[in-house]
Amino acid sequence: MFVHKLKYILIVWLICCQYAAEGQSCTTDLLTHYSYRDIKSILDKNQCNSCHYKSSAIHSWHYETYEAMTGQSACRTPVIIPGNINQSLLVDKLNGGWVECGNAMPPGGKSISAGDLFAIEQWILSGAPEFCIPSFNEIKTILQNASCGDCHNQQGKWNFSSYQHLGGALYSTDCNDQKIIHPHQASKSLLYTKLSIHTLQCGALMPLDRPALDYLSIAKIRDWINAGAYEQAKALPVILESISLQEYQDGHVRLFWETSSELNTAYFEVQHSQDGVRFNPAGSVSARGGINKKVLYSFDYNQQRTGYNYYRLKMVDLDGDFTYSQIRVSFVKNTSEIYTIFPNPVGSGQQLVLEWLPTDDRQKVRASLMDFTGRLHFENIIHTGINHITLPDLSPGVYYLTIKDYNETYKVQRVLITGR
Repeated sequence: MFVHKLKYILIVWLICCQYAAEGQSCTTDLLTHYSYRDIKSILDKNQCNSCHYKSSAIHSWHYETYEAMTGQSACRTPVIIPGNINQSLLVDKLNGGWVECGNAMPPGGKSISAGDLFAIEQWILSGAPEFCIPSFNEIKTILQNASCGDCHNQQGKWNFSSYQHLGGALYSTDCNDQKIIHPHQASKSLLYTKLSIHTLQCGALMPLDRPALDYLSIAKIRDWINAGAYEQAKALPVILESISLQEYQDGHVRLFWETSSELNTAYFEVQHSQDGVRFNPAGSVSARGGINKKVLYSFDYNQQRTGYNYYRLKMVDLDGDFTYSQIRVSFVKNTSEIYTIFPNPVGSGQQLVLEWLPTDDRQKVRASLMDFTGRLHFENIIHTGINHITLPDLSPGVYYLTIKDYNETYKVQRVLITGR
């Protein structure tokens, strides 16, 4: 019993050591968070700058500036979407699962620490701020110093005399009813776009007949909106300090998570997925934390399937409201190549599920759908794991879905396509 407990304590200590990421440098309304500088330091520590630098002839994306880091990738997809980790390519490339665009990072099958990944995710969730997130009063002061009140001072119209006026969901009839403030989306907020010459989408640059705002002032307005444009930081139902997986040789995994505060939390539902999209309950753990109380939880799961296995928490409050945690990934290697499709038969224009698990290190392959004459009807890049493919409208009949394996030979699946 003592040996088992000592082993558990050692595992917990090792998990906690993984979370020695760079410190958070900002505190706003008692809310501690990361800034761009913190995340740049983490990426530098992981030697991402050995490939992703400004003058690289191979990689178009780099993070030497905030604008570059939050720009688009070579696949024309956003690298970072403030507040949304599941659609941010940076997380997609670092979390250990299959990658929608390009290859997983770091290259060579390596991975960054659980703590570094969690820090990057927390930064994106907080709005991916360049600087420390400003308070409402700071934003009001910036607008006052820019003399915006000379024009925006009428009752019943947009002004910034109070948070209710500044933060209200008001629209501009001159700009196709675009929101003046769109919480979490500065790029869709007139307050930001009309102040920045680089994002101006409607009307004239503000303020009128006066010098443009300096970069820091505009960036603070952007960071405030992307963080939610709150009057003051809101108390979170659950403050999640860490979440990670420990894999064991017998194939089962243990999910660890730690909270530092729980407000009316009922329980944690552990969810499992084979594709990172469709999750199913795997079990639940009752909440036992409180306000400003650190609690470490764990959950064992022994029904992993070959290939990628995705896990997340559904954190449920006493009133039934819930939020999801970040996703963690485990990979179970297969001994022979797997290539299956279902359902079969499948209706024309319907979705086909294709599972592909190679035995080598390939991450993607081209799948081709042909008829019996060899005519090509559809091609799609598939990734290791579960793929959901929407078929084009095709005449009912027999088709063949082929992929080329590592021996340069073809693997073929016969598909019967029916009418809609």
